[in-house]
Amino acid sequence: IAVMNLGELQQVGPPQELYERPANVFVAGFIGSPAMNLVDATVVQDEGGLAVDAGPFRLPAPHWRGALAARIGAKVVVGIRPEQIAAGKLTSEDSGVALDARVELGEALGNETIVYLDIGGIPLVARIDPRVRVAAGEQLTVVVELDALHIFDAETTAALPREP
Repeated sequence: IAVMNLGELQQVGPPQELYERPANVFVAGFIGSPAMNLVDATVVQDEGGLAVDAGPFRLPAPHWRGALAARIGAKVVVGIRPEQIAAGKLTSEDSGVALDARVELGEALGNETIVYLDIGGIPLVARIDPRVRVAAGEQLTVVVELDALHIFDAETTAALPREP
């Protein structure tokens, strides 16, 4: 697949590669349905290392130590795919962060439920298990899978390199 934006080639590769490793914010938002959540954040030093701070929530960024070390205080864009946000509590097996969200809307689609969330004024879309019942206005704890984050430079919109 070749992804173009205003006549300019953005990235070429197999569909799964573009989905898993988008080259920039445009490709990240273009590939996948619902589209990737894109959240403005700032790189900060955290207790356990580096993190991205979106205001109402902070996400550790252990896989981006090298890329973020010289960017403390810089603006970035954090990408979170809707399917990487699960409803429920954090377990010891999770490599995620639990966040409290308010449900704006839930769309039950049979095999999945698309949930529109508000976390401190930041809208996120999640794709959750259809057995989890949600209603507008209620509180829902969600877990964001840290291993599946994407981080982009806010100025250039290019993906920052991830470490294993």
